[in-house]
Amino acid sequence: MQSGSGRAVQVKPDQASGWKNVPDHKGTPLEIAIHVPPTYAKGPTYHVLILDSKGSGYDRVIIAPNKDVAQKIAELAEGERSAWIEEKFVDSHGEQKRGRFYFYVIRLQGREDLRLYHSAINTRRT
Repeated sequence: MQSGSGRAVQVKPDQASGWKNVPDHKGTPLEIAIHVPPTYAKGPTYHVLILDSKGSGYDRVIIAPNKDVAQKIAELAEGERSAWIEEKFVDSHGEQKRGRFYFYVIRLQGREDLRLYHSAINTRRT
């Protein structure tokens, strides 16, 4: 499930493909794409790699702007929160804004139960 800005979007992970620099893992890596769309702006898309790092079930989430783990902005387990992430957004008036947000893995229990939250976007003038 993808959550954000007062809404939740349910997505089903697919088998991961096209990723570079994937760390050692067990089983089949999964992936989803997550959009960070504040209600007033066009936001970025991130790629999320879901791994079973120990052979005991999916336990790691890697978030990157591209399908390259070397460019990750966060690597999280259930209950962990990323550092603040700063991005540029274009608002409904075509003005560029900077904003920051974070990701939080609420739940990571098997293939069908990932709850990944992104905070509201905090903006400031550029």
